[in-house]
Amino acid sequence: MFHIPVRRIAGIVLFAWATITQAAFLDIVENYNSLTFGNVDVRYDQIEGKVAASGSLYLESFGVAKGVEASDFSVVAGRNVTLINGQVKNGGIYSGGTVSLTGVTVYGDIVQNGTASPVNFAEKLSEATTLSDMYAAQAATGTVTGSGNVTLSGTINGMNYFTIDAAKLASTGKLIVDIPDDAFAIINVSGSTVANAWGDYTSGVDADRVLFNFNEATSLTLNGSIDGSILAAEADVTLNYGNYYGAIVSKSLSGQGELHMANFGDKTESVPEGSTVAYLLLGGIALVVINRKKLVNNHC
Repeated sequence: MFHIPVRRIAGIVLFAWATITQAAFLDIVENYNSLTFGNVDVRYDQIEGKVAASGSLYLESFGVAKGVEASDFSVVAGRNVTLINGQVKNGGIYSGGTVSLTGVTVYGDIVQNGTASPVNFAEKLSEATTLSDMYAAQAATGTVTGSGNVTLSGTINGMNYFTIDAAKLASTGKLIVDIPDDAFAIINVSGSTVANAWGDYTSGVDADRVLFNFNEATSLTLNGSIDGSILAAEADVTLNYGNYYGAIVSKSLSGQGELHMANFGDKTESVPEGSTVAYLLLGGIALVVINRKKLVNNHC
């Protein structure tokens, strides 16, 4: 009789779940380096992806969207846009308010007082907070060891979950992620006010395979450079002179730093659509049930 081992089905389900989680994040951020549900005020920055803010957007001494394909708009704001000394590449500017440009080149159209935003911020905020809650609810599957130099170790060929609190993060000078080559890591960080220590975040894994989830944060300071996307939809995020590889989802964004395109899951090959993956997951569970029933019947 044809029989699929339960452990093989379990592996399929774990892979499908990992694909769902990273695909869901990509569905929200698309090719935005910064997705903000409030105001953006960032100086002396290079942003490889696109930028979107539901409030006002201010950039000074900047470059935007040099690392993404051309689209209608590379800068999107629900209110006023103020740009000083820089370039907006591979798309134009959409503003629900006014647009003020000083020493700026724009490779696309400029829309002021727009009434049809290309970004549905209310929908994306709902999706981002729901996804963050879902990540935070997952039990840790990996271990956290060390002090100062901290290692996150996971063995799952899919999604590995880690939990660390704000105090631990504040004292961590080097964060090492040790997971299988094709695996992903979601790092749930607890605490309402969070600031990481200056150091090396995260070595040992590509940035597009790491996501930091700040589900409880209302204030987040990112010191130095970080490899990994940031999900902090209800936090005021401050960039403190670093290079940030991945998307930053926040309530507001300010400070100085460079944002690079390495969004969570972005380089993964053959990522199915979310609905396709959901069917894979349900199908895997169904096969597990069928397989177990056959085993029970064979032993009756």
